[in-house]
Amino acid sequence: MSRTNALSLIPGYYGGENFYKNPLFPNFVYTEGIREIAEKSNSFWLIVDIFCFQLSTELKNQSFQVWKLERVFQEDKPTTSFMLFCEDGNEKTLLVRKYDISNFQFDMYHIWFVDNTLLLPVEY
Repeated sequence: MSRTNALSLIPGYYGGENFYKNPLFPNFVYTEGIREIAEKSNSFWLIVDIFCFQLSTELKNQSFQVWKLERVFQEDKPTTSFMLFCEDGNEKTLLVRKYDISNFQFDMYHIWFVDNTLLLPVEY
């Protein structure tokens, strides 16, 4: 079964030059690619959540993070539940959270948080 990826919203994208801030988290920024996907998929909530998690003890002093939002499937059928994983870049899981209900339209979305910047892998 083919699963949809949020990165399909911006095919051929290779990065931009602008950075954006959320006023609640002035020490963190996100890139144009993250912003474009958030606008097109109504997922600014994910940016806020990832920034919130930066304050946790699990992620303190972890300068490189791989974030994976993945839809839960039951018997090969999509549900409205998602799992959010944070890894250290070497496939060591640092944090896992479940979202029981989400209107996120894609099955997966993988992004990075590097030195206080949330970005798409192609923007690194």
